[in-house]
Amino acid sequence: MKNNNIVNSIKIAVFGLTMAVMTVIGLAWFKRPDVSQIEKRKLTAFPKMSFSALADGSWFSGVETWYADTFPAREKLVNANNSFKALYGRTSEKIVGSGKNADVIPETAGEAATLPATTEPETVRDGIVTDEGGETTDGVYVSGNTGYSLYYFVKENADWYAAVLNEAQKRFEGRATVYDMIVPLNSGVVLSDSLQKELGVSDQREAISYIYGRMNPSIRTVPTFDILRNHCEEYLYFRTDHHWTALGAYYAYTSFCDIKGIAPHKLSQFQTRTFEGFVGTHYSETNSAQLKANPDTITAYIPMGTNKMTITDVNGETNENWPIIMDVDGYPANSKYSCFVNGDAKLCVVENPQITDGSACICIKDSFGCAFVPFLVDHYQYTYWVDYRYFHQSLSAFVDEHKITDIIFLQNIYNTAYKKAIEQLQELAQS
Repeated sequence: MKNNNIVNSIKIAVFGLTMAVMTVIGLAWFKRPDVSQIEKRKLTAFPKMSFSALADGSWFSGVETWYADTFPAREKLVNANNSFKALYGRTSEKIVGSGKNADVIPETAGEAATLPATTEPETVRDGIVTDEGGETTDGVYVSGNTGYSLYYFVKENADWYAAVLNEAQKRFEGRATVYDMIVPLNSGVVLSDSLQKELGVSDQREAISYIYGRMNPSIRTVPTFDILRNHCEEYLYFRTDHHWTALGAYYAYTSFCDIKGIAPHKLSQFQTRTFEGFVGTHYSETNSAQLKANPDTITAYIPMGTNKMTITDVNGETNENWPIIMDVDGYPANSKYSCFVNGDAKLCVVENPQITDGSACICIKDSFGCAFVPFLVDHYQYTYWVDYRYFHQSLSAFVDEHKITDIIFLQNIYNTAYKKAIEQLQELAQS
């Protein structure tokens, strides 16, 4: 017994010494990562010190989060963890995610939705996300060489989203036309109805129809589901990533043009860039060997009027003459989606030198909008787009200052069910 106690004490001492050494290394290491290529997000920045932050303890909590999030060799440790999980077993079909139950989609939408007395419904189901700025789906269904993002309808949040758009329409009535575009995920477009029922996911066509039905008729809702479903055998979505391809975005763009009453450009009119070897979020979420072995090809369509924009990134740094479609040949495999407008940014502006009528639009988007907005810039003299997670100026003042006449809200359907996204969208729409 005494020998066992000595052995245990030695083990505890060795473990404690190892942890202490690792802590010192972590604190003393000067070069710390600031971006996670695996999770496709910026890592936590070192918190700014203030008296209030010290007083309420938030500064110390921030340092703890920064330390854990930027630990040296973090990417290798995360990748090793993913590889270790893969040893549990590998199958040709698997589901990754929460697998939560969806609400029943009402057959009729009823009257236009309004915001409740409090800005948040009494009961709300949160989605699964990696961080405030990140985007993942509630689950990933992997079959063969393709991952499918799963969607679960949440009625309270669907009504809440519609109410936010209704308030925006009321605010901008007489000043600008409000458009709304909800983009379905690939599972709703590509998987059969019977398989979707077997998986227990919601019908995305019915969900989009319900949400549009809860909106004020003055909002110009853009049909997306049927046009994508009609082309479901084409390369509309990436296999290894949750985003749509530029081809999928193009078909939605033609639907927008139809609603706006303008003629869309033909694909044959655009010059293209192709990038091989893209492996995206479906792989990083599942670590599927099938997905890794079958990387995606990205085809990007270069705007005809100009390929230059002014971009303000999430840190507030502004760069002029940045390419709308940029060369990502040398980028890591999981970062190539940023060929579209350099990925998510705080604010981007394009002035098309071929149009001089003063026309201006703003697209309030999530990351699905990155592949969509390059098609818009050929129809306006000024095209602005913002990511609602990072843009915190007054939308009303921005619209007036830049004489914007078209406001386009573009969200993938997952974000109409996700509490945090709607909160952030509402904050911007009411600013």
